[in-house]
Amino acid sequence: MDDVRDKMIGFGDDEEEIIEEIGINRKPTIPSLRQRNSQLNALESMHHNEEQEKMDEIRSVLKDRRKGKPKKGVAFDAEMVPSGGSGDGLRKRGGGLLSSSSGATGGEDGQETFGDSYMVVEFSEEASSESVQWIIDKIRGKKVDGGAELLVRKEPLTKETQSLVLHISATQMKFLEIADDMGFMKRSKTGIIRNFNVACLDDFFYDENMALEDILTPADRQIIIKYALENIRAAEHEHHIPGTKIQLYHGQSIIQAAQHKEIITNFYSLHCKPRLRKLRHVWIKPTKHQPIDEIRDYFGESVGMYFSFLGFYTYALVVPTVLGLLQMVLSEETETVPFFCIFYVVWLKVFLELWKRKSSAHAYRWGTITMTNLDEPRVGYYGKLGRDPITGKLTPQFPKWKTYVQMYFVTAPIIILCISIAAFVTIFQFYVEEQLAESFGLDALVMYVPSIVNAVYIALSTILYDRLATFLTDRENHRTQSQY
Repeated sequence: MDDVRDKMIGFGDDEEEIIEEIGINRKPTIPSLRQRNSQLNALESMHHNEEQEKMDEIRSVLKDRRKGKPKKGVAFDAEMVPSGGSGDGLRKRGGGLLSSSSGATGGEDGQETFGDSYMVVEFSEEASSESVQWIIDKIRGKKVDGGAELLVRKEPLTKETQSLVLHISATQMKFLEIADDMGFMKRSKTGIIRNFNVACLDDFFYDENMALEDILTPADRQIIIKYALENIRAAEHEHHIPGTKIQLYHGQSIIQAAQHKEIITNFYSLHCKPRLRKLRHVWIKPTKHQPIDEIRDYFGESVGMYFSFLGFYTYALVVPTVLGLLQMVLSEETETVPFFCIFYVVWLKVFLELWKRKSSAHAYRWGTITMTNLDEPRVGYYGKLGRDPITGKLTPQFPKWKTYVQMYFVTAPIIILCISIAAFVTIFQFYVEEQLAESFGLDALVMYVPSIVNAVYIALSTILYDRLATFLTDRENHRTQSQY
């Protein structure tokens, strides 16, 4: 479309050929400005109608999928999925994390399209209406305008909470589009775990009873919403958040900047009580294995991997436990300790290797075996704007040597000083206790005074050390959150 537009604005020697190409019958004369605009509007209308027909075809297929009726032989062409399409009219059926109909009224998007809430954003009571409205417009705005194309509903204000609370969701098509952009790995019909592609959507219905909602898990949807929100980035002409003095640089995450400056006070996902009850019913029974896949579907890969390790470790401890009890019985009569020490060394090595295999199997089945995280500059990172050598984006640049100077010549001496003070206080406490014991005896109540004073000192110094550590770490100006 853009190519045709550029050609029509140019109109040189190839005018007749261009007109024939786009299918408009005209005399070979130089068109007026009004005629050109009329032709462009006609072409845009044709293009819009074609895209609408394609979207209607997609919705027809997705409607059958939601009803659990797979349509045989459907192949999604890449051209059938318009870039940045909102997919209005599609909505999630059945149980979700929290239905917005349970009180989340008065929002921007109707219940007929909103579906279920997957993320909650709370704004500060002091946030200006201009900045809040701007952020909401960014969340709901079109992708071409720098928006996320998400659905928003707000909770009514109550006496307890006067701050604005938003529930965030997305249409089915938007979930699938973002999953495609994020490079999700999903199981296909052939059983192979491969990159999810919305253009080949039918390939990922590996079970005849699968519905559209089964492709993405609740944890997937939460990750998608969080990713979409955090990837609302400042455009080149957006230098600050309206209604505030908060500065933005090109490509900076607007949501993270608003969190850092406490315009947004809370940003979290929601639980679904019916799903939790169902999960608890199959989880807490001691005679059954842990439902690791169900845990992963609800809580995500990290939590699923954690509980898988706990179960694997518990079973692996059975053999050392039995042999340990045997060693306790035999230790009085024979020298068995060296043999058991050798066994534990071998057991530990075998346990680690077996866990590597099991965790790799989980990672492959869950599609995370090839995932890597590319840390971006944290919100509080400051410096002169420069081009990142890896991503090519304009990001703050700060010399590493300044960070090292702050760490080794400011932070380290202060840490040594704090440790010295703590050691002195402890030694002084022992000295005072010794003097009191000589004067009043060990059973005197006054003997508890040094311990009480030390406990109060520890409580107060913990608050001081926490603030001091935060101040010193901020001064070091680490680039990423993990380094910080």
